[in-house]
Amino acid sequence: MTATGDWMKWTLDQPLVAEPGTRFNYSTGNSHLFAGIIYKTTGVHATEFAEERLFGPLGIGNYFWYMGDGYPATGGSFGGLKLRPRDMAKFGTMYLNGGRWKGEQVVPKEWVSESVVPRISSWGDSQYGYQWWLHSGRVSGEDVDWFAARGYGDQLIAVVPSLDMVIVIASGNEGQGVGLDGAVMGILRAAL
Repeated sequence: MTATGDWMKWTLDQPLVAEPGTRFNYSTGNSHLFAGIIYKTTGVHATEFAEERLFGPLGIGNYFWYMGDGYPATGGSFGGLKLRPRDMAKFGTMYLNGGRWKGEQVVPKEWVSESVVPRISSWGDSQYGYQWWLHSGRVSGEDVDWFAARGYGDQLIAVVPSLDMVIVIASGNEGQGVGLDGAVMGILRAAL
């Protein structure tokens, strides 16, 4: 995909491997289509849209967003958006609080709830919502549900509503198979 000049066309030209909604297969290309959707519906690039609607309200001013095929790279497998860990935590905290940050509704509460509803089984025991990985686990005798945004090189924002907790992991383990789920479960065991 990245070797072409038009990532969206390349993505849309790929053949279906299963009926939509029947089999999970994460696709960076499909996630990158959001850049085109945002531009087509708002007339501005995802960077400008995020600055106005998300980064500005959260006080995020220091970031890097890789430009791919003329659009900000909104797929996660090649490190499109780089945020500082404190800014990743702001995003997770906003989600933990139903889309609110410092008293302001930044993301609609309904969307926050809807985006973490399981849509399809993914890898292992995980489910997948709208760009969120959804997990359940038994920790110290308690069932704990959590959801996570995952990025390139094992970057992670995990939100654990029942513990009022946000976990941020920033690493550079491209292709190392570190096992972030195990790391999060270890943090949860320590918290309980």
